[in-house]
Amino acid sequence: ARRYQSWIFETRWWTLVAWGFLTAAIFTGKWWSYEILGWGGYWAWDPVENASIIPWLLATAFLHTAQVQERKGLFKGWNFAFVTLAFAATVFGTFLTRSGVIQSVHAFASGPVGAWFLLFLLGVMAVGLGLLARVSSEIREAGEVRWNSREGALLAGALFFGTFAFVVVLGTLWPLVVELVSGAKVSVGAPFFNQVSVPLGIFMLLLMGVGPVLPWRNSSAQVLRNLMAMLIALGVGTLLGLLLGLSVGVSLAIGLFAYNLTAIWLMVAQGVRERARALGISPAQALVELAGSHKRRFGSHIVHFGVALAALTIAFSQTYRVTEQKTLQVGEIWQTRGLEVRLLPLEVREEPNRFAAIAPIEVRSTSREGWGADGRYQARLNFYPQMGSPLATPVVKYSLYNDYYFVLMQFDQEKGQWATIKIIVTPMVWWLWVAGLIIVLGTLYILWPSGARATSRQMSPMAGD
Repeated sequence: ARRYQSWIFETRWWTLVAWGFLTAAIFTGKWWSYEILGWGGYWAWDPVENASIIPWLLATAFLHTAQVQERKGLFKGWNFAFVTLAFAATVFGTFLTRSGVIQSVHAFASGPVGAWFLLFLLGVMAVGLGLLARVSSEIREAGEVRWNSREGALLAGALFFGTFAFVVVLGTLWPLVVELVSGAKVSVGAPFFNQVSVPLGIFMLLLMGVGPVLPWRNSSAQVLRNLMAMLIALGVGTLLGLLLGLSVGVSLAIGLFAYNLTAIWLMVAQGVRERARALGISPAQALVELAGSHKRRFGSHIVHFGVALAALTIAFSQTYRVTEQKTLQVGEIWQTRGLEVRLLPLEVREEPNRFAAIAPIEVRSTSREGWGADGRYQARLNFYPQMGSPLATPVVKYSLYNDYYFVLMQFDQEKGQWATIKIIVTPMVWWLWVAGLIIVLGTLYILWPSGARATSRQMSPMAGD
């Protein structure tokens, strides 16, 4: 029915707005966790962190399958289900945060609103799925899906996003279910989520590259050549990582980054080449005109590049993160990881609402391994009257490759003669924030209102649009 087709345009636009804000919030939360909490990481699969990623995954699934309904009238049922579940997941996240049923550094104190949010969540699910069941007979697909086409790849990707979201929900709620049923306390932590997310992430990165390359029709010789070039990039990137002595996982991440970068390059180059030839203009002018007239396509390329870069940085930072800790006497020099760390005299400082213990350290790089860490830093422990234990305020020194993270763990409270310093060296975290910014800018580019066309010449469709 026509009314089930027209709703998709505005729904997709508003979902993209919400998705962009949620993406920015997730990366901001990662930065806050990394810079403020003092544990040296940016994602711990905390229940409240999981509550943010669940609606993001479901909204991502909807944004991809919505393209198919807009263009070919397919996946009405899938879109209705994905957008309903994405909204329900936001309510679910609020319930987890405000109900007190889980323990998290991000959660609020328990209160009476949790039960109301649970009732609201159940109501949203009942109404949404009830409406889907009611109209299911009216939104039957207008045709069959070819899995070797773009719509097939988009549906496959959406199903994996949905599967990922379901696994995160299951892992988050499993300790609560076990405790309710048996009274036993179990935990589902980062190892479980990492084991599941790695293969799902690899498959989604593969689909992210191949989806835009596939046409809305049967594959052609040009598409097959593009796919072959992407697979060669995947193989060369992976082999290069192995030859450099990197782990298999990181080498594969390099290959997947090269694979997606090649896909973006091929799509843009093909569109520019066809437009320049059709209108008799230079490739540079064709690129500018295409970027202005096909914002959704170019914006999605920017977003996909940001996602591929984020995946690469996560692979490096999770694999090669190194932590070392040592108790130093004042004036003592600690040589480790290409660094020379010297503890300077400790300081104590009375500040409004807190007492601070400060361990100044002088850091000098002694080899290429410690490049970029030189300087003087002040790692702190902050004592608050209302808290039983101090909070560490780390110092983070960013560089293009390694990040150097200095934390004051404990100190001599009587004479101030020693302090325990933790050093965490993590590669490429700075690029994770760059990737997040690229994703948000790509989303803004898609949403930015289009002005008048730059040319009155006949517009040629961009390749793959």
